[in-house]
Amino acid sequence: MIEQLLDNNMKTIKVIFRHFPLRMHKQAIPAAYAAIAADNQGKFWIYHNELFSNSNRLDDPDLFMEIAKQFDFDIDRFSKDMKDQETKNKVQKDRRDGIQAGVTGVPAIFINGRRLKKNSVAAAQKIIDDELKKLGSDK
Repeated sequence: MIEQLLDNNMKTIKVIFRHFPLRMHKQAIPAAYAAIAADNQGKFWIYHNELFSNSNRLDDPDLFMEIAKQFDFDIDRFSKDMKDQETKNKVQKDRRDGIQAGVTGVPAIFINGRRLKKNSVAAAQKIIDDELKKLGSDK
């Protein structure tokens, strides 16, 4: 859905990803750390997409490193970044911000602060169009 919205609105939207690891999933926090470590190497989306395509293996502690190796990460840097306090602080801040915004589950999508209630391209596009109209802007 995000990719389609980006394709349809290349000049008007920016995607900001926030981490909101669910406490019920014991690997959610390490997965968030791994995604940040991937982002530090400019490979967030490729890592994110591969992680989600392997969601049936999220309990496998080797999965994070396997994906990093698959995409030729600097493994030493990846490992270091996963353990870094700055990485942990970012996940904690994102989670706190999400709670403050009323997030209780994922995915939670906001467009200019407006929560998308129905996760569909059409519903998101309507909000985008409404927001652009408020700004007096066309696509």
